[in-house]
Amino acid sequence: MPPPPPGLPGPFRLADVDALKQVLRQARFSHIYTEPMVLTFEWFSPDEFVSFHQEVLTQLNALLARYPIARQAEVWQAIAEAAGQYRTPAGTLLMENEVILAVGRR
Repeated sequence: MPPPPPGLPGPFRLADVDALKQVLRQARFSHIYTEPMVLTFEWFSPDEFVSFHQEVLTQLNALLARYPIARQAEVWQAIAEAAGQYRTPAGTLLMENEVILAVGRR
């Protein structure tokens, strides 16, 4: 899926620290401080991973809505299979993500 046009909301719009700080400055925050942090997500199974993402990935859901239900199921199955590479010996899925913590004064 191509990225949204510049300036529109998207899942990675604020992934750049400078862009995040700029948005906070525009909202009249000062003394802005950012810090990266690794956040580890854990799911009990690929199916749980898919269920979570079906609830939160609104752009993907909108894109998939154009296709028949069977095709949608194929896509989600492929996502579940790809998520399986993160399976631990205990059977859960662990995925690390870098997040940016931000704080400022207003």
